[in-house]
Amino acid sequence: MFFNDRDFKQKIKFQRIMWQMGFWTRIEIPVIAYELDAKTQLPKRHDLTDMDVYGEKVNNDFYIIKQLGDCKSGKNVKMVERVFWLKGVMDYVGTNKGYLIKNKISRNIRVILDRLNIYGIDNNNLIEMERIYNTSKISNLFNEEYYTNKLEIINSLTDEYSMIYKYLNVRYWFNDNPTNLKTLLVMLEKNDFYKNFKYNDKTHKFILMEIVILFCRTIFECCNYIMHRNISAIPQGVLEYIHGGVNGLTNKINLVRDMRPILQKITNTEDIGHEVFIEPHYLSKLTHLVGVFISEPNNVMDIMRYLELLQYEIIIEKKLDFEKMISSFSPVTLKISKDVITSYLNITKVNEEVLSSVLNR
Repeated sequence: MFFNDRDFKQKIKFQRIMWQMGFWTRIEIPVIAYELDAKTQLPKRHDLTDMDVYGEKVNNDFYIIKQLGDCKSGKNVKMVERVFWLKGVMDYVGTNKGYLIKNKISRNIRVILDRLNIYGIDNNNLIEMERIYNTSKISNLFNEEYYTNKLEIINSLTDEYSMIYKYLNVRYWFNDNPTNLKTLLVMLEKNDFYKNFKYNDKTHKFILMEIVILFCRTIFECCNYIMHRNISAIPQGVLEYIHGGVNGLTNKINLVRDMRPILQKITNTEDIGHEVFIEPHYLSKLTHLVGVFISEPNNVMDIMRYLELLQYEIIIEKKLDFEKMISSFSPVTLKISKDVITSYLNITKVNEEVLSSVLNR
């Protein structure tokens, strides 16, 4: 991870370029698939590859642009095969555009790249892009200190904390977003695990911020769903989204209706099925948060980048100059970013004191 391959320097260079383009970025995101094991009939995971540099940018209509960069510094790379492999990964993870970053890229390969919506970035192009996007301005962002400290935190995680991070780092990127949204909102309920987070523990702060960042990502997907469904009916749109769409909600309502006689006998409560299976306890707070996002499109587009910087400060234990790191810095966006954190902590019952240093930033 991070330092284990010779493409690391290329990755962080291109990560900074994408950041300066306005993308929220990550490196080395696993790409996995599952199939039923012939013997056990249980899901078996296949680690296919990883996304070297991945970025997302939210438009003010909540359409999410997704881009992927593949970095290769080696000489013995079969370029045609690599190009079509990259196109396959792009299609599998649903990205709009791809970048092939390599020391040299021939003219013949560029002809193929043009037809596949992949940009070829050789060393000269990479240097020029660094100049155009002024990455020297953020040279202390995504540096070795950051990745060294982050790796130390990840390697120190044990027990349930390690399992949570494994979900966030691997399974999250395979699941559909409605499933992720529901999982992130209830994952700390088991055995009252939310009570175990301590304000003076760096790893706990890191994990919580990682959850909040990915929670925010699912909120944007929910907003995107509502924008093309019915923006005048946000509560209904949120309800549909958490159940996987109109058909998912309809199926769940029909299931509860069929189960009502049984549930009434067991609980002596008529509405228990609706409360448990249709409208989860977090629905009203989630709906309010989605409403804030949709009503403030220009002020929320960059929230994931603000949250990323807030987590970055936890990792390196230093303050960053946000106005330098985000050219369009807005105090309003920073405030809403903190509101997202507070909303998640309130829904999951985690003590706000755990992230007080972030909320008081």
